[in-house]
Amino acid sequence: MEGLAQGIKDRNARTGFNEDQPLLVANFFKTPSAQMRTASLHLLQAMGLRDGELKNEAMSKAAAMAGDESLPEEKRVAAIRFISMGNLAPYTDLLETLITPREKSSLQIASLQTLSAIPGTTATQYLLRYWTSLTPEVQDEAMNTFLEDTARISMLWDAMEKGKVLPASVGWQRSVSLMAQDNLRLREKARRLLTKSDEDRVKVNKEYQQVLSMDGAAGKGKEVYVKNCSSCHQVRGTLGFSFGPDLGTIHNWSADAIMANILAPNLSISSGYDPGT
Repeated sequence: MEGLAQGIKDRNARTGFNEDQPLLVANFFKTPSAQMRTASLHLLQAMGLRDGELKNEAMSKAAAMAGDESLPEEKRVAAIRFISMGNLAPYTDLLETLITPREKSSLQIASLQTLSAIPGTTATQYLLRYWTSLTPEVQDEAMNTFLEDTARISMLWDAMEKGKVLPASVGWQRSVSLMAQDNLRLREKARRLLTKSDEDRVKVNKEYQQVLSMDGAAGKGKEVYVKNCSSCHQVRGTLGFSFGPDLGTIHNWSADAIMANILAPNLSISSGYDPGT
């Protein structure tokens, strides 16, 4: 049924299935099978749930299901996804109350993603207000929602300047994206906030000095490169992506210099690789 749902989306053939919506809605709420519930949801999402009495009743029922702590986790997550098909404004309070450590991570993340679909900064304001109470997993997902428009990014930078959000929460991949964005003001702020200070660099380098006296392991080094570096760098034109300089050019660097740049990759942006130029 998931393939059928995708087919409906691809062909925009929604009208032919409209008469089946009451059956799909009933199946979503009544079936004991999680697989059938998911399939019904995918079909309804693909065709778009029609406005009217059926939709209004279904939304109210889904909201009640999402907030019912006696129900299985899977059912509640599905109900949150169901709510995303309608006007989310009436369910803002519900979604916010579900983003709390007392709820399962899957419920929090589903609620976060649904809340984030509301245009504007409603979700961002709530998440930043309760940032320190969120689990690391939920914070990581929340970070993705901040990057969806410039207003949200601006709020993130303000929170970071005030010390409410730590730069480490952004993560390397998102840092690269933020420091390459088109908005000059936000791009410069990203580079200032996400690049370690001289004091931080000295401290980190000192902590890792012992690494320089250890024997190397090429096999493990390649694994680290593939996992952490290949998204931006190639090695002599092979593997990875050529977003940044080719790492084959550093074979004559000292071990200390290589380590310093690995620990602080944002320190310098080589000529020709500055996305803002």
